[in-house]
Amino acid sequence: MADKVVIVGARRGNTRVEISELSQMMGRAGRKHDGNSYPVDIIVEESDAEHVENGLADDSGMNVNSSLGDIDDLCFHVLGEIASGRIYDEQTAIKWFSRSLSSLQGGDFNPLDVFDSLDEIECIKKSGGRVMATPLGEISSTYYFHPADVFTWKSNFDELFDQGLENDEVAPAWALGSIPFGRATGDLDRHRHVVGDCINRIPAGLSPMDGSLVNITLWWHCLGGPPVGKMKSVAMDMKKDFGRIRTMLNALDYKVAKWEMTDYFDDLELRVNMAIAPELLELCKLPGISKGMASYLYNAGITGLEELDESYGNFEGEVSDKFWNTILNAVGRYKLRNRGRWA
Repeated sequence: MADKVVIVGARRGNTRVEISELSQMMGRAGRKHDGNSYPVDIIVEESDAEHVENGLADDSGMNVNSSLGDIDDLCFHVLGEIASGRIYDEQTAIKWFSRSLSSLQGGDFNPLDVFDSLDEIECIKKSGGRVMATPLGEISSTYYFHPADVFTWKSNFDELFDQGLENDEVAPAWALGSIPFGRATGDLDRHRHVVGDCINRIPAGLSPMDGSLVNITLWWHCLGGPPVGKMKSVAMDMKKDFGRIRTMLNALDYKVAKWEMTDYFDDLELRVNMAIAPELLELCKLPGISKGMASYLYNAGITGLEELDESYGNFEGEVSDKFWNTILNAVGRYKLRNRGRWA
């Protein structure tokens, strides 16, 4: 609730915001149930003014339609009901659907087709006409990812680990980004050449899923890859969500895949948080070492703590006092550990 709402712009990138969404934003004004009116200011480009004015005048886009439009949507929602135990056979699935908006709007629903699709991606198991969620299906439902994405993530990281590509520059971005549903799309505009560069760096044998190249490229950016121009904000949203993805991957590791790669996912999270390439990883694990400091040391031929211990004296007087003290702290901890003492 607010005494006044100001909406600046009617676009995200080059795409117009739906009139229904603008109306939702406007609806945040007031709501005090005191009978008073509360103002809303909408500031838009001249080219969008007529579109917004006419749309608000005739309630454009305010029709409500069910999101259960196809089998992919149904798989996502039905799996959650199976995982919770509310759907366990064909009849309980039909009863669930009968209460939905899609049913009231005349939508079609064949639960057996949905069960077959979920079974194919290893999210449920069927027995004697009954269905129950597998560990993979429970993980999908718990962390609110589309089951096909979770199945694909498992397959991708199986391939990544089988080929020993954990520390490749682009392969982890492929594993994260080559999924069918929860992926970003958009135009990199003047930075679209980065997509081509990304394709050329994907190791042989790893095939990007159709429509996933922009998503893979954005993950590469999050993992220390090149700039992506106006798509940076989208990449930052992906970065913010990586904690949930990482927790899901750990659950997959423990309950399904048995990769025993928890430490690797810790490293991957550090790479995403600091936007660093794999060659800077070990240096950035040192206390107080920033991405810029790690780059400086790497360019000076230092790739890890042992090399830093051997050569740290070369940096005295060459770096700032803060940087020098950070180096001394890291080396001091290393020397203490080598003497069998805790830092």
